[in-house]
Amino acid sequence: MLGKLRSRTIAQLLKQYSQLIWSDPCLERLIPKQISSPADLSHYTRQTPFTADLNSYTEGICRPVWSMLERRGKSWRGVLCLFTAQAFGGDLKQAIPLAISTELLHNASMMIDDVEDKSEVARGKPAVHMLFGPELTINAACFLYFLAQLAVQETTLAWQTKARLTEMYTRELLAMHLGQCSDLQWSRVPGYVPTSQQFCQMAASKTGSVVRLALRYGAEAAKCEGKTIEKLMELGDNLGIAFQIHDDLLSLQVETYALNKKYLGEDITEGKRTLMALHAVQQSHRAKRLLELLDRKTNDLVEVSEALSIMNESGSLEYAEKEGDRFAAKAVALLDETVPDSESKEHMRALVHFLMQSKLSL
Repeated sequence: MLGKLRSRTIAQLLKQYSQLIWSDPCLERLIPKQISSPADLSHYTRQTPFTADLNSYTEGICRPVWSMLERRGKSWRGVLCLFTAQAFGGDLKQAIPLAISTELLHNASMMIDDVEDKSEVARGKPAVHMLFGPELTINAACFLYFLAQLAVQETTLAWQTKARLTEMYTRELLAMHLGQCSDLQWSRVPGYVPTSQQFCQMAASKTGSVVRLALRYGAEAAKCEGKTIEKLMELGDNLGIAFQIHDDLLSLQVETYALNKKYLGEDITEGKRTLMALHAVQQSHRAKRLLELLDRKTNDLVEVSEALSIMNESGSLEYAEKEGDRFAAKAVALLDETVPDSESKEHMRALVHFLMQSKLSL
């Protein structure tokens, strides 16, 4: 329903387009694997008469950052940027630094999330903070947040466009942190149950921020007008919510996804107020017990299974799956309304379908 291309085809396209992102020289100009001379700092700061400890920069920033970047994942947010630019007739080469910006931002947020959630595994390997410690990881990830914004300057877009994109980046970074704030704060207040509307706003902010940025980058690279960009931002809201719901479902359902966590149901240990948990609290006669388990942030696997059984008994997983599909369908409807017919448009449709069908963390 959501895409005509087969999953195998879109997986191949993801690999092909992500290679354009990760092999572009712009990436290592922005963040070299080693800082070996003061000239390597020219992207970051002015020269001073003092002597920098270049090795500390390599060990404390480059190594943690590249530990994360080399794992890559599917890079679908950056690829979405490229698909969008092509769909509106933009120059693919012009969009690649913007796709890099999108991926740097996403990877930085993952490094921070893993520290905040105390996750031990990221993309099948020890989380960066398990290798380099939380202090260096937080500092390196924050460095990457700022660096991702500089990628805009690697394009030859007009200065007015660069100014708009810089503001857009800042606003979406703020939105991401507002969404993360809600997600973390809800699990800190015993018995607190946000509304479904509040959940959607959290997901649109936290997860939709990078999606909107990818779409906006691609649209600006293709010189789209304001009304088109507004529709794409709405598309990003809906796709962000759909993906957050799907990702939360995977953490409770799919053993292969749990390989990237400690165990199936780690969100329960973190006390996350997922859409499934909210629905179960509204529907189950054991709602009080579920809230008690979430508030305790239990890592007892028997209790984690009990919480999961309450959600299953309430039909909460099926409900969340339908809601995720509903938001994905809204995203596709906006895509059909906004994006001109082309092969790249079909790639965008297929990507949405792939994201909602995948059984792996993306």
